[in-house]
Amino acid sequence: MEHSGGRNGYSARWHATFSTRTPSHLIAATAAALADPTPVPRYEAEIPSATSPRSV
Repeated sequence: MEHSGGRNGYSARWHATFSTRTPSHLIAATAAALADPTPVPRYEAEIPSATSPRSV
């Protein structure tokens, strides 16, 4: 199973690959972490200006 993310035009990307030998609890934990709606703290310099709340 393969997953990737990030919007086109942005350098923020992630990629994960799970094989058939990956324990299901690790896949579940990864899915839960990715689906968690809690905001991720970031330094202002790490936020692209196009998506910065200050650019609105």
